[in-house]
Amino acid sequence: SAYTCLAVAPPTFKAGRFLACGRETGQIEIRNANKKNVPEKVMVGSETRSIESIAWVHQASPEEKGNGSGSRAPLRLFSAGLHGFVEEWDLNNSTIKRSYESGEGPIWSMAVNHNHTLLAIGCDKGSVRVFDITDSELAYRTTFTNLNERIVAVTWHPSRNQLYSSTILGNVSVWDMTTGGKLGEFHTPAKAVGNNPAQALLVLACDTIVTGLASGQVNFYDGDSLTLLHAFPAHRAGVTCLAADPTGTQVFSGSIDMRVGEFHSTALTNESDFGTRQGAAFKQWHHAQSTPRHKHDIRALIEYTQPQLAGISHSPALRCLALAPEGRFLLGFANDQLRLYKIPQEFVLRGGAAAANFNGGSGNGQSLSPGSLHVQGLAIVLNLRLDSGGSHVVSADISPDGRWIAVSDNQKVRLFAVERDPSVADEMVKGSVTLTKMPHFPPRAALPARSPVAGGGGAGGIYQGAQHLRFTPDGDHLIMVNYESVISVIDLTTWPAASPTVVHQFNHHSRRRSTRRALGPTATDGASTPFLGTSAQIRLLTVSDDGQWLATCDDHHVIHVFDLHRLAHSHTIVRQKDLCTALRFHPTRPYLVLGFVSNRVLIYSLLDSDVNDWTRASLRRPPVQFAHPPEYIQGIAVDPTTPDDLVVWTPYSLC
Repeated sequence: SAYTCLAVAPPTFKAGRFLACGRETGQIEIRNANKKNVPEKVMVGSETRSIESIAWVHQASPEEKGNGSGSRAPLRLFSAGLHGFVEEWDLNNSTIKRSYESGEGPIWSMAVNHNHTLLAIGCDKGSVRVFDITDSELAYRTTFTNLNERIVAVTWHPSRNQLYSSTILGNVSVWDMTTGGKLGEFHTPAKAVGNNPAQALLVLACDTIVTGLASGQVNFYDGDSLTLLHAFPAHRAGVTCLAADPTGTQVFSGSIDMRVGEFHSTALTNESDFGTRQGAAFKQWHHAQSTPRHKHDIRALIEYTQPQLAGISHSPALRCLALAPEGRFLLGFANDQLRLYKIPQEFVLRGGAAAANFNGGSGNGQSLSPGSLHVQGLAIVLNLRLDSGGSHVVSADISPDGRWIAVSDNQKVRLFAVERDPSVADEMVKGSVTLTKMPHFPPRAALPARSPVAGGGGAGGIYQGAQHLRFTPDGDHLIMVNYESVISVIDLTTWPAASPTVVHQFNHHSRRRSTRRALGPTATDGASTPFLGTSAQIRLLTVSDDGQWLATCDDHHVIHVFDLHRLAHSHTIVRQKDLCTALRFHPTRPYLVLGFVSNRVLIYSLLDSDVNDWTRASLRRPPVQFAHPPEYIQGIAVDPTTPDDLVVWTPYSLC
């Protein structure tokens, strides 16, 4: 699905450059710009909760801003959309922490002021609502009404307590937060047919107001007199977004014509020359270029590292394919849909190792949309849409023998028994299999201890779904990870005589509540710096081919190995500096193979409780193709017929 909005963590947060990326399906990805934009956290969305705006909040005192040391306050993340709610996200477990209804219908735009104390939203019914977000709060402050015209854009002055809004009819207003009154307004130039609203607004430190119009024009206004200074026909269609560099001397525009416009200012010392005033100097704006950068609409632009804009590739963020080699099934899932394919007999993979490689790996998979859930040569035998109210699938899996399918959204885990329909002779046609939903699943012990989230958001609540679901190779047990990062081992062999039960739980990730030690280049060695959250969230999970070992990795760089036969914790791998992006057990040897964002490959021996000799040698002399590639390791596979070879892939290459 398309990205609709982007936000970069403010420079006062020194522990990392985090990018929040909102999609039109409601999904939010938190990517680490210091680690090749790897998605460190994913908030799964819903068809009914689209994301139109997203914003980071990080409050720093004037002293902290002055000395450049950065604030120790945690990051906060807000989103808003056409569902009409402002939502704050719990970055510990990727759930909604609190939500506030606008009371004015859908929200089309959202912005945070320069000192991160106020948040403004532009509503469908013509109001701009302002919320107080100081001291970890989200409290209503005031409302500015603008003649019942839809507010399509809001923005703040970069240093003053002034708010700017634009309506669907082309009225741009300036509001004073101190007095609560309107300081002035102006109207955008009319089109020959229809309205010409400023769909994007930007205010520079030199008091220049920049508007991106539906006609494709980018206009510059004097912020004091609200008069038009420059009008550039930079695009052939509507402008959707604007961004500026930190100095305010470059402005960029994005449009549905697939072009990025670039504008530069020049300082003029002669007061008779035409320009925008900045102290004793003047500015003249020039349209440098409008270049086709993409093959699709441009929905969002942000300033990233000067002089470049941030670019995010469409790399996958969630696993969405699962293979059952013994049952000859392939399960695909995207949004709120599941599709089950039957694999022809001639396609059967050699042994079970290929399936383990496919289902194991990094936990990521190819990113799909419902329309692309099609695999050539395979027969669709079942389509299923979840009764989830639009909530998207977070995790799903099918047992290797094809007897079970487990699927979860944010709110609910479902377990289905897969049965062959004897009335359909051909196993390769739709309807040849049926699903029987398991009642009273999951067991109460597998659910979080905290109260469930009510109505999609609420303080203190937590989702009741599962972040990860994985069957053991024999299909007799299901590994479930809830939103408190508690790992439950569920016995399925008791069914149908009795309901499945939790035979053991591991809470080694959930009980870690200390702040993460900062490991990035911006952190001071040994300093304890707040991260996105204080508790750990499991990112990756893999099970060995023999079903004995389970390995998990969390976003605090901690990797645990558990013995599923003894139902006991076995190993804690020494904490690594890099983010782990792939996990895989060797199919024939007691090794755990790990891939990292730095493209290091580490082989950990479960017998020696240490890295093996190959790892030590490879770290001294890494392969040339792994030295400085622009990508990160996304998955690892091992063919049991050639156990000395590793297959490693990134989003764009295979090695």
